[in-house]
Amino acid sequence: MRPPPPLDPTRHALFVDFDGTLVEIAPHPDQVDVPGDLPPRLRALAATVGGRLALVSGRPVTAIDRYTQGAAPYAAGLHGLEWRGPDGTRHGPARAPGIEALRPRLSAFAARRPALYFEDKGVTLSLHYRGAPEAEPELLALAEGLLAEEPGLILQRGKMVVEIRTAGADKGSVVTRLMEAPPFVRHVPVFLGDDLTDEHGFAAAARLGGLGIRIGAPAPSSAACFLPDVCAARDWLFAPRATPADPAADLSR
Repeated sequence: MRPPPPLDPTRHALFVDFDGTLVEIAPHPDQVDVPGDLPPRLRALAATVGGRLALVSGRPVTAIDRYTQGAAPYAAGLHGLEWRGPDGTRHGPARAPGIEALRPRLSAFAARRPALYFEDKGVTLSLHYRGAPEAEPELLALAEGLLAEEPGLILQRGKMVVEIRTAGADKGSVVTRLMEAPPFVRHVPVFLGDDLTDEHGFAAAARLGGLGIRIGAPAPSSAACFLPDVCAARDWLFAPRATPADPAADLSR
């Protein structure tokens, strides 16, 4: 893996994860610390790249917009299962019957283990085990057993989280869909993320002639480039640009 080339506002279309990319991962999802200058900097970035900015997260769109004050023109939540555009209209699936059936069972499981945190996001159900990393094998076995009963659902693993969700979308599908229409079409997709859930986004960006930027230490990934941490990711995104980028810059270098 290599450091990324500079952001080119004339060519690039940005797809940016939230937790672990724009903000540090918190011990609990509700404890995330959002810098006060993040929303205005995102608005300025969106203007700089001609509106080609989408935040892509496992959180619901409502949470993304609450933490960022709706600063990005586009937001995709729940790993692509829901999204909204500049007009503010949210699109997404209704609750799935399989999820409804599993909700009380996962909630009861977490209630017996105080170190776990059960997160209900409607069409996805998550068990966070940052407070009990030793529980991972048991959680994976539980999830796989439940999925055997509900074949319409899939397992999504992440950093210290096991998530069961409705099939049909991922972060890569967000990239593919948005790149087909203005203002993204005929630009170069760049996906920034830090987690296993972002690998679909990295792969889609590469498939469309762009690249992924993994936030964290170099590791096997579909991303071609890396930045070491959240601070470096923000520096890359928000770097001062005194002069327009060179339209002939080669993203592949």
